[in-house]
Amino acid sequence: MAGAFADAPELSAATSGFESLTDASSAVAASNVVALSPGRLADRITEIGSDKAGTLPAAAAAFLSGPRQHDLAAANADVIAALRQAVAEPLNGAHILVLGEPGSGRRASALRIASERASGMPAPDEWIYTTGADHASALQPFAVPAGEGARLTHDANAAVAMSAAMLERLVASDDHKINLDILEEEHRHRQDRVFETLKRRAEGQNIALVKTLEGFVLAPMHEGRVVRSEVFRALPESLQRDVEAKMTALESELQALVVAMPEVEMEAHYKTTALSRQVALRAVKPNVSALRGAYAGMDAATALLDLLENQFVTRASDGVHWIAGEPFHPGRTFHAAGAAPSEAAATAPVVFARHVAPADLCGEIGRDAAGTVALRSGHLMHANGGYLLIEAWRLATEARNWAALSAALETSSVTPEPAPGVAVTAAPVPLSIKVILIADHASWAKLEAIDPGISQHFPTVVNFESHRAPA
Repeated sequence: MAGAFADAPELSAATSGFESLTDASSAVAASNVVALSPGRLADRITEIGSDKAGTLPAAAAAFLSGPRQHDLAAANADVIAALRQAVAEPLNGAHILVLGEPGSGRRASALRIASERASGMPAPDEWIYTTGADHASALQPFAVPAGEGARLTHDANAAVAMSAAMLERLVASDDHKINLDILEEEHRHRQDRVFETLKRRAEGQNIALVKTLEGFVLAPMHEGRVVRSEVFRALPESLQRDVEAKMTALESELQALVVAMPEVEMEAHYKTTALSRQVALRAVKPNVSALRGAYAGMDAATALLDLLENQFVTRASDGVHWIAGEPFHPGRTFHAAGAAPSEAAATAPVVFARHVAPADLCGEIGRDAAGTVALRSGHLMHANGGYLLIEAWRLATEARNWAALSAALETSSVTPEPAPGVAVTAAPVPLSIKVILIADHASWAKLEAIDPGISQHFPTVVNFESHRAPA
């Protein structure tokens, strides 16, 4: 864990001045890197560090005059024991405030003790976000066993991509085009059959049923041809009234048929959608079946793969844009959250948060280089099931930083934040964590000014300030 060596830069800075202190014998050594134990290092500095004037280099003098690590440990025996006991308390219990000035060993001790404790704890579940079953703009979380999140996410997204490619090939095939033509012909014949009886009865009364761009109209007919209005008005008035009466009766029947037409159109739509679903299932089932075998026995994977298949078929059949020749883009279906893919640890996580903006703490829903919705996990998700160490001064730089963290602690959950312009939300993930806040009095006072009730989150206080080793 990178955070476990957060104090290392101070040691590197202190020892960098020693590179020019090697004696002549080092020139014949196979390597210019020498490893020394801490105790032997001090002796070595004293032995070789004095120059002709009898003074030590500044870096060496600073090292010898400062408190040694074992001196700090000895002086802080009581506070170390208190910190160890607090860290051992259950997660989501009392979070810990570690008070002390820089150099008191507070941060290194907290990291070391948290790491020791985490090494004996099982690795927590990871989380995968996928598009919700009910709404495409809502991400739904699923817990998967530790170490499986990145692999399952990769395999599921690959299955979606392969299924989309297969779908495009099936839609472009001659068989699919013939099936669409058959459905279109059936629909046209169904429309004709609806009006055929009325059309024959009207023609028997010298009235034509004419289909126009606006719909169907009735018109007087003579010798098999529609009569123009001026010719009709030239007929005897009694004959006109007789024809008009017949047309009025037929118009009521025509209106009833027109009202029923949407049902015919809906039936055609249902048949087209059914064909779309059939083709989508042919595209996705082989890929999902292969994954079912690879993840047999993992209940979460079974649920996710069921959702994958249903989502793919639904997206492919709703709107059926790809039938018009447009490619079907299912997008990224699964998003890994929780442990970072590179961590893959077999124990509980320990995370040191160096960036504490809300998006850094909670994670962010944004878009990748291809414009597809993507999820970036935050520190809280990475530390879920373990320990999160944060320095108070980082939180105090902006009030919204503490607001994001306190909301997660109060609800025992974490929710990724949508980036500006991304209309996608995510359901919260349950949070089981212990926060270790490292502070001095000044940074703690700034946080108290931001939130006077902050102390309720940190009822356990471990104070290094009164246990500094003598200089």
